[in-house]
Amino acid sequence: NGSYPDFTSGSVVAPYQYCNWTETGTTAVTIDTKNLPLRTNVTLGTSQATFTNASALVTLSSGSWPSSLTGERITADGGTTWYTVSAVNSSTQITLTANYTGATTTSNYSLTSPVTIWVAKDFKMENAATLDIRGNVTINVRGNAVIKGNTIVTITTGALTLQTVGDFTLKNQA
Repeated sequence: NGSYPDFTSGSVVAPYQYCNWTETGTTAVTIDTKNLPLRTNVTLGTSQATFTNASALVTLSSGSWPSSLTGERITADGGTTWYTVSAVNSSTQITLTANYTGATTTSNYSLTSPVTIWVAKDFKMENAATLDIRGNVTINVRGNAVIKGNTIVTITTGALTLQTVGDFTLKNQA
């Protein structure tokens, strides 16, 4: 099916929809900006934002926040904690779902958008395959999901949600 190609030990490319996902051997897949042309871990321009300790408000120094920012995640430049945007209050102010816990700073920032991958049949990783998640990734599997044989899934930043209609098997030092 041309709309849903099979994925076999390669890079993730559009349309992020696969009949079967198979990754075997000592292959590695990284889901981040190198593979997905979404705003995943991308520093946006040279604009700066003010993050204030113990406040959920973030103010942009110049330019405008995109109106579609709600639900995306943001961090101050060099930050390791990601915050979810709950609302765009104005062209220069957003509200986070939680108060910012770092030291007050005016700096560049990074945004990440959730990535959803659809697997129409089965998802399989085996024999020392690796998957490195950088951002929020959801993998929806219509069939079965198997992760086995010294396979490693690493979440560098963000989160991985693996949803499967069929069986989920995790075994053999995975």
